[in-house]
Amino acid sequence: MGWIAYRLLEIDKKEASQRFLNLVKTEYEQYGRIFGMYNLETTKNVVDWDNLAAYAIIARIANDLGDRKFALRLLKEKVLSNLISDHTSALYGSFVRALKSSSISRLTTKILLDSDGIKV
Repeated sequence: MGWIAYRLLEIDKKEASQRFLNLVKTEYEQYGRIFGMYNLETTKNVVDWDNLAAYAIIARIANDLGDRKFALRLLKEKVLSNLISDHTSALYGSFVRALKSSSISRLTTKILLDSDGIKV
C-alpha cells in the first residue's frame, strides 16, 4: 500500500496519499508499528508483520506531504534503529532487524546469514 500511495503522490493525487498517511499514522500511534498489509474496505491489518522498507517509503510520503516530524520519527525509531553501525561487522552499513519473532522472512534471513557464518 505504501508504494501505491507514493506513486499516487507522484501523479499529484495528494488526497489519496494523505488518507493513507492518516491511516498509518493512526496505526503507528495505536500499535507502535505499521503492519505489512491492510484490508482496503475495513482498514484493519490482515497480517502481523511490518517491514523496514515500508517505513522508509512512508517516511518519504510523510515528508513530501509536509509532515516532516512524523517522517523523522519513523526514520529514527524504525529505520535507523536497525542500522548496523559496528564497523567490524560484515553487515556494516546495512539495515538488519533483530530476529525476535518466528516469521518466515526473519527465519530465512537467519538461516542465510548463519550459513555464511555471519552473526547478527
